[in-house]
Amino acid sequence: MKMTLSIGLMIGLLLIAGCTTYIPAQESKYAGVIREGIEDAGGQLTQQAAVENESKAACEQFVEQLADAVFLQNPTVNRNKVKAELLILYCGGEQLPGGRVITENGFKRIISYEWENRSYLGAYKAEMRQAMAWLSWNVEDNVTVAAWWDHGGMIQAMALKNAVLLGPSKAFVAEMKERYPRWQPLYEEDYEFAPDSQLRDVAMIFMAEDDTIAVALMEKIGADYLVVSRYEVEVGSLISIWATGKEQNATATSLLGRVASGTVPEGFEAVYADGYAIVLRVKQQ
Repeated sequence: MKMTLSIGLMIGLLLIAGCTTYIPAQESKYAGVIREGIEDAGGQLTQQAAVENESKAACEQFVEQLADAVFLQNPTVNRNKVKAELLILYCGGEQLPGGRVITENGFKRIISYEWENRSYLGAYKAEMRQAMAWLSWNVEDNVTVAAWWDHGGMIQAMALKNAVLLGPSKAFVAEMKERYPRWQPLYEEDYEFAPDSQLRDVAMIFMAEDDTIAVALMEKIGADYLVVSRYEVEVGSLISIWATGKEQNATATSLLGRVASGTVPEGFEAVYADGYAIVLRVKQQ
């Protein structure tokens, strides 16, 4: 089920991207061909495999392989410029308007940023970069964005929008440690822990079988936009625990499952999709 939904989400997001009108993100000239080239690599090149080497050289070698994959898929592109953009996505520290991206084991892994005179830490995922750029360029500043907690730091530090969740709840961390003893939370003491109820509301949106419930929950948490990505499919069983009390992958009829198959839920409209992530907006009444 997990693999089926992962493949379905890739196809579904691409189908939605093909029929949705939106202003392209200003982040990367080669975003499309980079995405196609990485997908063409067949999943054999993974950031995690390179991270295990724990060095900047490992990250640069990883980027060389990705650049080759992109160039093979699109021989007309400028390989050196593609490589330069991949280095920005994956390797080396980077200054942000209100903070910076920190490199760990050779790869960009952590965002350190300021928000309303407070300091925060969050996770960095290169695959989410385009969606964050689109939100930054095309969405007004005073909106609130719902997403699973891993994306909260990027939503605030890169998209410069309010995120519903900036971190997990303390109960979530405790449960993860019990299930996976080797799991080490990212700078646990500096997390902005979410209330259990808020984490549960967002989880229930992803797992909602009734779209009116999903819309009502969006209104409850004050969110205008919902970000869905392949990452949520991968961790769907953990999200399900908080929505249903059961550890199971997203069903085909859940909001997450339907988005994976290319269906836009009732009460929402798709405003952006890039093959990895999709941004949904609650329709105005």
